[in-house]
Amino acid sequence: MVSVAEPPRRERKKRQTRDALVHAALKLFDAKGYELTALRNAFAASLRAITADPGHPGEESVYLLIVKLIETTPSLLAAQLRYMRDRDDELVRVLAAREGVDPVADLRPRVAAVIFGALVATATRQWRTDGCGTVDEMLAAFDACLEQVGPALAGHWTAR
Repeated sequence: MVSVAEPPRRERKKRQTRDALVHAALKLFDAKGYELTALRNAFAASLRAITADPGHPGEESVYLLIVKLIETTPSLLAAQLRYMRDRDDELVRVLAAREGVDPVADLRPRVAAVIFGALVATATRQWRTDGCGTVDEMLAAFDACLEQVGPALAGHWTAR
């Protein structure tokens, strides 16, 4: 009889922490929903406001051109990622205040902020690699990523 050795304590703790974060995210999405959430609506509103260029209708916005430049320049991408990470605490505070929870004791606002940041980054990469250029295409990429959060966290994937 061959016994399987239990993973080291550190690995077990990492797995438990990861499982707790995934569980918290799923619970948050189950309770609040993740389609048309406040974060998605805020992202859409801010993206539309930033890209509005009444002087040049029909042209690609300066903001979206900058996004493409950042995404294709490693040093700019690194600076952008640092900037976004530094803003996570602000987003966590806003989410915690909105939900009336302590952001230190309750991990859900931080989990939501991290997932939101990852969705924006993934959608931006998808939007850029698909050769898109419009705000609507960026939002569609974001929505497509958002739809996959539940299935991705639930695991047990099967080939499509």
